[in-house]
Amino acid sequence: MDIKLITHEEAKEIIDTRQPIGLFYEIDGDWYVGIDNSTGDAWVEEFKTKEECFAWLKREEYIEIDEKEIYKQALEKWGHTSQVIMVFEEMAELQKELTKFLRGNWIGDNIAEEIADCEIMLDQMKLLFDIEELVDMNKKYKLKRLAERVKYD
Repeated sequence: MDIKLITHEEAKEIIDTRQPIGLFYEIDGDWYVGIDNSTGDAWVEEFKTKEECFAWLKREEYIEIDEKEIYKQALEKWGHTSQVIMVFEEMAELQKELTKFLRGNWIGDNIAEEIADCEIMLDQMKLLFDIEELVDMNKKYKLKRLAERVKYD
């Protein structure tokens, strides 16, 4: 069952009328409000993060992940050289999926999975080379430059 973002007014209507059936969430300031009306009972909970809210709506256990710690452990376990090679492999897999897209033979889920793999590996590289701030600085500069290019071209 899909989870639908709704307005505060729609949330009140669902809670009051128990219609429509489904899984919903609204953003109320800094809070995510989940509404589970899958059975017509309109259960409501507040959460600090969207991930926690979605986990509750899907009836999954939410486990907070310390990404940097996991990246450090991966670099320690498999070593720097192996993880650099893994970046090449993950980028090649993304390239393959994007090529399938250009040929008209693609699956969106596969592209999403390969982008996630690449992002994880690139985050490890930022940590490995201790360049997180430098990457952020370059990204901001390049985004500003891109904004100018798309604005005037």
